[in-house]
Amino acid sequence: MAKQYIVKTTIHGIPKAGGKKVVIKSSPEPQDVPAALVKELLDRGVIEEAGVTAKAKPDADNTQQDGTGDDNSGD
Repeated sequence: MAKQYIVKTTIHGIPKAGGKKVVIKSSPEPQDVPAALVKELLDRGVIEEAGVTAKAKPDADNTQQDGTGDDNSGD
């Protein structure tokens, strides 16, 4: 079974291998995406793998401040 992807925006494309026009409508439901288009669409952020949680963005400043919790250092 092919991997399924969440399509964030409607896609119009022509895979080099097939040469046939492909239209994939955006949908919150996972759907098949031609393998020839997957890498480019993932890189552009147009699709995402179904079932994969979004990557957390790093905090601007994630350093711990003094006195904000017990770090068990034996102070």
